[in-house]
Amino acid sequence: MTKFFVTFLVLFSLTGCTSKYSLVTLSNGDCKTNWGLCTVFPSKEVKLYSPKSPIKVAVLDSGINSSMSIFENSSITSYDAIKNNSTTKDSLGHGTAIAGVIMAPLNKQTVQGISPQVRLFDVKVLNDKGGGEVNDVINGINWCIKQDVDIINLSFGFQKDDKGLRNAINKAIEKDIIVIASAGNTLGLSTDYPAKYKNVISVSSIDKNLKRDPFAAKGKIDFVAPGV
Repeated sequence: MTKFFVTFLVLFSLTGCTSKYSLVTLSNGDCKTNWGLCTVFPSKEVKLYSPKSPIKVAVLDSGINSSMSIFENSSITSYDAIKNNSTTKDSLGHGTAIAGVIMAPLNKQTVQGISPQVRLFDVKVLNDKGGGEVNDVINGINWCIKQDVDIINLSFGFQKDDKGLRNAINKAIEKDIIVIASAGNTLGLSTDYPAKYKNVISVSSIDKNLKRDPFAAKGKIDFVAPGV
């Protein structure tokens, strides 16, 4: 099988599922090529469920290069929360990588995404160097609420709490939106915001020995997943 990376976004398969599924069996070769697969699925059998209707996932990040051939049959709606327009450009590549983990279809060139059938909402809140302003993130979250998304993913964070960000997160959760955020690459220091908020799913990183990545945050951690 084409190798694919597994992250906490496997939670998608638990949302809005039917009883119908396809069974993927992992070989020893698959596990050797990508140790993360059999760390998450030690039985070497994976049930991939089909959602009743497409799950709406918002990726707040550096943008997504949606013109790439792997996304040609994908449903992607873009919004630049920095410039307040409907097109994005990802010069950093981080947001595009996250999109691939989520929805890249089976192909020979790259990874297999968790759920190619999702409706992806590409929300640019980070600049070309990976930095961002909290007000742009708040703007992006509020836009996602208006789009009635199911999940908001933030693979970044801030060291300091911000009342406006906290209020935006709470507003999204009140609308039954699942919010997932990176614990942060803080070299073992405290978890970043918004992952540190109690109602946000915080995810950290482990290596093949199931040990915490030395770069990863400590503190409020809800889940860990292969990430080194």
